[in-house]
Amino acid sequence: MVLEMAQEQVGTDAGRESIAGGRDDAARFTGRYVQKRDGRVVAFDRSRIAHAIEMAIRAELGVPFPDPIAAAVAAGIEGNVDAVLAALPDVAEGEVVASVEQIQDEVERALMAAGAFAVARRYILYRDARARRREEQALRLRDADGQEVLLNLALLRSWIAESCAGHEARVSAKAIAEEVLAGLPAGAPLADLERSIVLSARTRIELDPAYSFVAARALLRGLYAEALGRRVGIDETRLAYAEAFADYVRRGVELELLSPDLLEFDLERLGAALAPERDLAFQYLGLQTLYDRYLIHQGRRIELPQMLWMRVSMGLALQDDDREARAIEFYDLISTFRFCPSTPTLFNAGTRYPQLSSCYLSTISDDLGEIFKTVRDNALLSKWSGGIGNDWTPVRALGSHITGTNGQSQGVIPFLKVANDTAIAVNQGGKRKGAVCAYLEAWHLDVEEFLDLRKNTGDDRRRTHDMHTALWLPDLFMQRVEADGDWTLFSPSDAPDLHDLYGRAFADRYAEYEAAAARGEIVNAKRLRAVALWREMLTALFETGHPWLAFKDAANARSPQDHAGVVHNSNLCTEILLNTSKDEV
Repeated sequence: MVLEMAQEQVGTDAGRESIAGGRDDAARFTGRYVQKRDGRVVAFDRSRIAHAIEMAIRAELGVPFPDPIAAAVAAGIEGNVDAVLAALPDVAEGEVVASVEQIQDEVERALMAAGAFAVARRYILYRDARARRREEQALRLRDADGQEVLLNLALLRSWIAESCAGHEARVSAKAIAEEVLAGLPAGAPLADLERSIVLSARTRIELDPAYSFVAARALLRGLYAEALGRRVGIDETRLAYAEAFADYVRRGVELELLSPDLLEFDLERLGAALAPERDLAFQYLGLQTLYDRYLIHQGRRIELPQMLWMRVSMGLALQDDDREARAIEFYDLISTFRFCPSTPTLFNAGTRYPQLSSCYLSTISDDLGEIFKTVRDNALLSKWSGGIGNDWTPVRALGSHITGTNGQSQGVIPFLKVANDTAIAVNQGGKRKGAVCAYLEAWHLDVEEFLDLRKNTGDDRRRTHDMHTALWLPDLFMQRVEADGDWTLFSPSDAPDLHDLYGRAFADRYAEYEAAAARGEIVNAKRLRAVALWREMLTALFETGHPWLAFKDAANARSPQDHAGVVHNSNLCTEILLNTSKDEV
């Protein structure tokens, strides 16, 4: 019937005219555009209209594609296309002719006007089937190359369900999917889909902690794709991990990110020892921190969590006789969270610069060259992720005489500002903020200004907003506070030996300096109530969280290394109590 209709409607000559007219119409629409359903515009393509009509006719005739069809039928198709194009508006080059839906409406009208009712019915059914298919495959996204990707909603739901596995009774995969679909625009990058799943689960953590595991697993999926260069399911990672581990080590060495010594390990044995299922033990915050700071990257992450643990283990086992066995043993310890090395070890083990220590204590001498040598030391230690505790007590106070220039010192505060800005500038090699703490003994003449270093008011040139501060308090000061006695502040240039004394020896020598100041022999000194200074300390601590309060006598009386010197300060966490001098860090 369709063949007869086509032959009746379009003869041979008419078919030729129709094809010629098609050429004219093609020229009329050159450089024009069609708007797709997701809002994008594409070049107008006459052949797509012809193909849609042809497929409807083939369906009615029962002629499968690409079997040939009669010339008369082909001519009839061209005639219908011409009718559709004639109904479309004329627009200037570079403009949109119509939307896809408008063109399809015109196709229906042209078929009905030609009396091809059965074909029109087939075309309407075809449009309806396509519409249902789009509902099932509604997400049109872009991959990393900018190519369009049609993501089946069933696949999206399976991703989310995989992230929720084991927590179905406490989390709602349906709610996450609905929020992702509602917030993700058509044409968004595929990576945005994974981020949307993570963010949707993350916002629900306060409702139930189980969502923290869901968010972590969603983040894992994106991380696997980034590091492995292809998409794998969470349950597929056992084979993928083992295959990728040796390539990761070789690639890291090639990029000069890992130590060439790692190539001497049996990489296949170590890869087989990896336990990818331990990735599922991460909660969201832990995995996100690992992603942001710790995983090795070169434009993109090339390291996965279990590779990180193994890389650290290999770095620590380099000098062992049975390196593989020791590396696997340590890997099993840290990958199960029974022990976790500190940040410098995680950053640097197994790399070309294996600086593994966390904390460094130093004493700054009262010498300009030594002060700036310490600033340089701070910068280099910070570069390789060291946390720093500086003892600034020996540096002379404001107003002290400078013999070399016959001038007066600006005190310790300006140098602390330099140390503060150095920590900002170096910021642990670009991985996290630099971490420095300045310690000062409570008898130092600059102690009152020291208390103001973290305040948000006053001269910003005498503030250190990014550096921690701590006081090194002798028992004698607390005894004076308790007795509501006086306390005297000195410059270390006038009382140099107080720095290396503690306990009874400190108290006796301090009393001698107080007597000298009372006789006028020490001019650059200040006497005040111990309670007043204590109140200033507590006020600063309440307002800014600084300075921390640490106790000199308690640290030294309990030091097992008192034969090797005096403990002058601690570190950022105040748990390291080791003696320092101008010659030893």
